[in-house]
Amino acid sequence: MRVRACAFLVSSILTTSAYAADRPGIVDFRRGTELLRNAEYVEASLALELALKADPTEPAYLFTLAQSRRKQAEGKKDAPLSAAEQKLRLEQALALYRTYLRLGTGSRLDEARAAEVDIQLQLKAIADSAEAPDALVLVTTEPRDAMVTIDDVPRDETAGSRNVRLTPGPHVLRVDARSPGYTHVVKKIDLQPKQMLLLPTIVLDPLPAKYHVMGTLGAEVFVDQQPTGRVPVALSLAPGNHTISVRKRGYQLSEQVVVAKPGGDPRGEEEVQANLRISTARVTAYVSFGVAVASAGVGMGLAAVALRNENTALNQRSLWAVEGLESSEPYNSARSRRNDFRDGSVVGFSSAAAFAGIGIALYFLDTPSIPAATLRVRTTGKVRCVPQPAFANSFAGGFVGCAF
Repeated sequence: MRVRACAFLVSSILTTSAYAADRPGIVDFRRGTELLRNAEYVEASLALELALKADPTEPAYLFTLAQSRRKQAEGKKDAPLSAAEQKLRLEQALALYRTYLRLGTGSRLDEARAAEVDIQLQLKAIADSAEAPDALVLVTTEPRDAMVTIDDVPRDETAGSRNVRLTPGPHVLRVDARSPGYTHVVKKIDLQPKQMLLLPTIVLDPLPAKYHVMGTLGAEVFVDQQPTGRVPVALSLAPGNHTISVRKRGYQLSEQVVVAKPGGDPRGEEEVQANLRISTARVTAYVSFGVAVASAGVGMGLAAVALRNENTALNQRSLWAVEGLESSEPYNSARSRRNDFRDGSVVGFSSAAAFAGIGIALYFLDTPSIPAATLRVRTTGKVRCVPQPAFANSFAGGFVGCAF
């Protein structure tokens, strides 16, 4: 999974598309969210303030401006803010969050409540740092319940944000997830006396889940419509829903929708079975080849009989000419039979060619396509195979989809 700089920042940006183009302040709002996405927090706050001035009761404007002010308080690595500036930005963000909560109509009330608690702790830490000689570190994590250790000492007093008082000097901070399947982060910090250090939110990225695709050897494997190898193949999937498609010429397509968990199964690789069934088109091709061979055999037999009648007709004509027979009936009869059997052989050979052509077309065009739409995931923990119509996805016809 792509490293996320800040989860709550992304969630606020995603609200942009929900508003009509003619909404008061929407132009400034969109410009502000774009600047926020590019980490231009000062410019983003100015644009978002214009949007809020145009519509002071719009929840999205309030929430996004609060997010921007909160990010401003973190400052930049090359230009950290003073404690007074941090305090001002945090107080502005806190006021905006509280206004948003009082409205009670927004879609991110829980996030606003969590931010309110975190900011109150941060403001308390800033106030305490002004009176104490020690340095103060403010640590925020995602997931919020991650374990924080500084110099091998656990610092888990508060989930989400920790205000940790430390002696000046170098320290080693480590953040671990409480559940398996996530990375850990180690940071080295060097504190000055009475320094208040507000660290950016430390995000623990989930580890990929391991899968092993087994089944019909040589079959192509696709993950979310992207080729990843041939059976057998090992896969590393980011957490979330993925469609594993397996195809091979002459076989029905198989699809399985898997729900990959962070780190995958703690017992090891999860196995995906893809034992493909022979396709309807391949069976039809074999039948066509069989009919073609049979038709060719019939044609050859009829051709042999026609040749024999041709020879009989020639003999009758010779006898007629030599012996002066008065009747030509035997000759005409042999010629008629020859023509009938010859026409039958032509039909047999034509049928053989037609069925052979159909068989060849079915045989070589029998490669199933990967459908654009995926199956709906059912999180029941069990596999459900859904037969699809024979004409739905390929010339071969048919596939089997399996959903959890």
